[in-house]
Amino acid sequence: MATVGTRARLRTRMAALVAWIAGEASPGAASRPAAESSSRSEFSVWSSDALACERDAGGRRAEWELARAAEYGREVALALVGVDFPAQDADAHLEHALMRRLDDVILRCVTRFDVLSEYGRHERLLVLPEESAARLASGAAEICELATRAVGRPVRMALAGFPAQGPTLRALLTELEIDLAECRAHGASVLVAGAATRPLAAAITTISLRPLSHEPRPTAQR
Repeated sequence: MATVGTRARLRTRMAALVAWIAGEASPGAASRPAAESSSRSEFSVWSSDALACERDAGGRRAEWELARAAEYGREVALALVGVDFPAQDADAHLEHALMRRLDDVILRCVTRFDVLSEYGRHERLLVLPEESAARLASGAAEICELATRAVGRPVRMALAGFPAQGPTLRALLTELEIDLAECRAHGASVLVAGAATRPLAAAITTISLRPLSHEPRPTAQR
């Protein structure tokens, strides 16, 4: 029978193995709290077992999922979720708190996903294996509604599917960025790439029409 110490070591090794399989960036990533930001980057990634690492690990995992889907002839849905922030709102503490609220809503509502990672200051990328963008549209609208109430800012989502809307991750991300900007410009909650008429879901209040913001977060004042 394994001793308590042995079981603890086995759990530690298993966590490290899970982190390695998920493409985590560093050996210490498995033990880092999910809400803790990386010392090397302002971006973090959540996998389904809530381990934290850099944003690029999310991209590597997404690439891996697309390669696996191509090999087995399966679909993968990608969602870019964005929160509207007024251009004059530069409170880093508030931004961080509201984006964590968005994370909480997504983690509660989306029960089957592979990666939830930061994409921009106000955006999250979701990778959902064996799902189609079209099937997720109605649920996406409900999530945006719940998240809008929780965050106190309009939350919008662009959906795209592999391979239908793009053969590569870069092509899909480009499509998602354009569609999320269109959602913001038209005050819509959800847009599905490749839809015949590109219908927009019910409009919600528009606060910001800015495109994706990839610039570094403003430094919080201590």
